[in-house]
Amino acid sequence: IVEHFENYCKHHVAGIGDGVAMFDWKSPDITEPVLMLSCLEQPVAFASLDDQPVDMIVTLISPEQAEYTHPLHLRHLARLSRFFRNADVLQKLRDATCGDGVRAVLTTALEKHQTATPVFSQNIAA
Repeated sequence: IVEHFENYCKHHVAGIGDGVAMFDWKSPDITEPVLMLSCLEQPVAFASLDDQPVDMIVTLISPEQAEYTHPLHLRHLARLSRFFRNADVLQKLRDATCGDGVRAVLTTALEKHQTATPVFSQNIAA
């Protein structure tokens, strides 16, 4: 994973603005898309569209299977990019103090915006 992120950063600007970076890739090892959100305690300098430090990292991993073709993966990315540029959602995520709070914000907001439902790890941490 680290190697993929390092390679991605060499060839893409992952910072989409407002303190958010977004990564994506496809994996042969999964059958459903996986959305991961990392909320950093301290922002880090990052190549971004607005030159602001990043405190949230969004990662979308899609299956390589035929039903998750390139256009569908790009559609998910576009929706997530719009979703994570919503100032209200970002503030609620930043205000969350625990994994359950982050999970509640994401579930409610994603349902409201009709974006794919996230898959949560049992080890989610705010």
